[in-house]
Amino acid sequence: MVVLFLSDAEVAAAGYALAVFAIVFLIVRAVGSPMVDRFGGARIGQIAVAGEVIGLVALALLPPSNLSVLGVAVVGAGVALTYPATVSMTVRRAKSMNLGTSVGVMISFWDLGIMVAGPIAGLVAVLLGFPAAFLIAALLGVGSIAVIQFGVRRPESMATAAHGARE
Repeated sequence: MVVLFLSDAEVAAAGYALAVFAIVFLIVRAVGSPMVDRFGGARIGQIAVAGEVIGLVALALLPPSNLSVLGVAVVGAGVALTYPATVSMTVRRAKSMNLGTSVGVMISFWDLGIMVAGPIAGLVAVLLGFPAAFLIAALLGVGSIAVIQFGVRRPESMATAAHGARE
């Protein structure tokens, strides 16, 4: 969608946006994935999604220009670590019970989200404009940070406190 946005605004670097996203994504995934094991999926997930939010807000609020490709790079960096962080959180919560099923369900919902996100974002862009689509995606990102903070981290802490065990 960002390529269409930049092309529509006649930004010369529009054709490079997808390549920049892919290159940044691959580098950050390769270098950053070990950080998920070291610092935990929840922490890295929140940081990664925060990066996505920053990039999306920049794309929505700043005038389209060749510098918009930097916003695309920031989004790519965030997206790169979101998947490994999500898998890590799933594995941690599932422990050894039904691990394969848990990861399989997570992957299915991930794929479903990818499948519906594009058409919904496209519809929003047609009805409200590209900036609105980016802002709505950023708001959803803020919501996911809250879910990680209060819906993922908290139950683990409560379970640990209730059982008196430390991990």
